[in-house]
Amino acid sequence: MILNYFNLLIDIIYPPKCIVCKRDCMDANILCSECFIKISFITRPYCKKCGNSLKKKFGGCSELNCIYDKHTYSQVVSVFEYNDFSKKIITSFKFNDNFRLLKLLKSWLSYIISNVDYSDIAYI
Repeated sequence: MILNYFNLLIDIIYPPKCIVCKRDCMDANILCSECFIKISFITRPYCKKCGNSLKKKFGGCSELNCIYDKHTYSQVVSVFEYNDFSKKIITSFKFNDNFRLLKLLKSWLSYIISNVDYSDIAYI
């Protein structure tokens, strides 16, 4: 209880900032609304082989071609498309030791993991 009041006081003194652009946001360790809409989350339908969205008309996977392409893996599941914006998030976490992103990425990965059938997965 006291910890909640302490965190509220901290938020008043130091308002939460977006973990990408540093603008004010509603909660610590999340993205502001402007950055959040820049994330291209992969939703169904998606390719069962490469994990890319099948909703895109151009630049997305054409599932028939992908099935016949040689991959070193049998299936990929992704949270979001790798584009210029998501690259900033990944590289900030991976190379700049921005561990504040951990909570955000963990929540997204937890959602994906809860929707995957693990019965025939060899590696994660």
